[in-house]
Amino acid sequence: MYKNMSKLVTPNANLEFAEFHVYKLIAILFVISGHRQMYAIGQTPLYNVDWLNSYFIDVVILNGGIVVDTFFVLSGFLTCHYILQELDKYKRFNFLVVFLNRWIRIAPVYMAVVGFYSYVFPHLGDGPLWTERLTQEVDRCKHNWWTNLLFINNYVNSDNQCMVQSWYLACDMQFFMVGSVLVYVLWRWPRLGQTLLWTTLVASIATPAIITYQNRYYGTVLHYMSLMKDPMSVQHYRDMYIPGHNRIGPYLVGIITASFYLQLKLHNFKFTPVTLAVGSVVAGTLLLGSCLTGWICYDRARPYSLWENTLYAGIHRSVWALGMSWFIVAEGTTGFGTFYKVVKHRFFTPFGRLTYCVFLVHTIPQIYLTSSTRVPEYLTVPKLFWVVTGDAASAYILALYLNLFFEAPLDRLQKKTIKRLLKPGGEAKPQATELSQNGVNGGGRTQ
Repeated sequence: MYKNMSKLVTPNANLEFAEFHVYKLIAILFVISGHRQMYAIGQTPLYNVDWLNSYFIDVVILNGGIVVDTFFVLSGFLTCHYILQELDKYKRFNFLVVFLNRWIRIAPVYMAVVGFYSYVFPHLGDGPLWTERLTQEVDRCKHNWWTNLLFINNYVNSDNQCMVQSWYLACDMQFFMVGSVLVYVLWRWPRLGQTLLWTTLVASIATPAIITYQNRYYGTVLHYMSLMKDPMSVQHYRDMYIPGHNRIGPYLVGIITASFYLQLKLHNFKFTPVTLAVGSVVAGTLLLGSCLTGWICYDRARPYSLWENTLYAGIHRSVWALGMSWFIVAEGTTGFGTFYKVVKHRFFTPFGRLTYCVFLVHTIPQIYLTSSTRVPEYLTVPKLFWVVTGDAASAYILALYLNLFFEAPLDRLQKKTIKRLLKPGGEAKPQATELSQNGVNGGGRTQ
């Protein structure tokens, strides 16, 4: 435990991308908040169903799920950055070993939590809603755990997937496999790679737009009571929110950003102060705009516009990713000065590295509290903030135990296993290095 804790809190000597820990901390707090709202509004009896009364708070709460795409941007960026550097240095890349390395790092801890849901969680509480709520969670995990293990649960039996947040892990694994091939093609045949990469990005924007147009959907999945009660039972959610082909856009933006960033670093490029300021304002506008303009989907005073919703469905996630990409490139090449020195502080290192474990366990206290409810709740924004703060604290405590007793020991075992699979010599070092492409998966100790 001492060695694992020391490793968890000790930052890397190289502070490049250290700000990613803060990006992930902010994103995971939004995820925790979103799932608390889902359980509090959709699965808990309320005295005041119409508790939201502020435009700004409404739209941030209802459309805040776009922050999840931050993880995809970081994941795509780190995937491309790592693979291109390895290819430039060693001129080859063992895809089979890298995929196995990633699976071993993610799957055992993931399956331990699935096992907890299936066999331990049902015995930890009681209440008038307990059996009904937990039976659904338990049955889904007992019958569909294998889809999670194979990372296909966002396509196979998606109406009964185990763990509401697990669609992300399936998407990220699928994107990693596709993205690794795209990056290799980009390195081996640059013109073909650029064409293939941009074509895939255009397709990733067109696909959700076409599906929205054909089905006359709204531009975003509406977070109404019917969705929050059981997202997997809503067709719009299954068609648009969790399939990889509708979510890969930000990941591809992350890959393109990394290739662009490496070229700028190669030429020691620096942005002027004016460019840095204007670019940051534009990027901030893109981030806020992609979230706040989602209100067109909720405003019942406006007539439904098929073209508005089609356009929003196609571009809003990639626009968010573009805004995030500016801050990554600008900080990496030029820097934002004193403020980012605080953002890169070692204090945030363990929070970033625990992100994967937090992502896995944060719904456990939420399900426990809502399922053991015995009287209706009176919900307010301050009360929601207070409960989310408790959720976050509980999630990080549980995540710390999961990391120290399970993730970190398995990480050491993984490295030994991978080294045995590699030939002795120069290639062993890069392939045995811990990968950190997964935007949720801790940020890796290499960051």
